[in-house]
Amino acid sequence: MEKLLIATTRKGKLKEVKNILKDSKFKLLSLKDINFPLIEPEETGKTFRENAELKAKFYGKKSG
Repeated sequence: MEKLLIATTRKGKLKEVKNILKDSKFKLLSLKDINFPLIEPEETGKTFRENAELKAKFYGKKSG
C-alpha cells in the first residue's frame, strides 16, 4: 500500500483530510506518525494555493 503524508500541524485539518480520504488506496500518515519535527516553512506565496504548493514541496523534500 502506498503511503501519503498529510503534512499539517493543525489537528482539525488533519482529521478532515483523513475523513475525506478514508476510502482511498493510501495509508494516510501525519507528521506525528513519522516523528517529523513540527516545523512549518515560511508562507511567502501570494495565494493560498501558492502557500500550499510551497508546503507540499518543503515537506516532500524533508520527509524523503
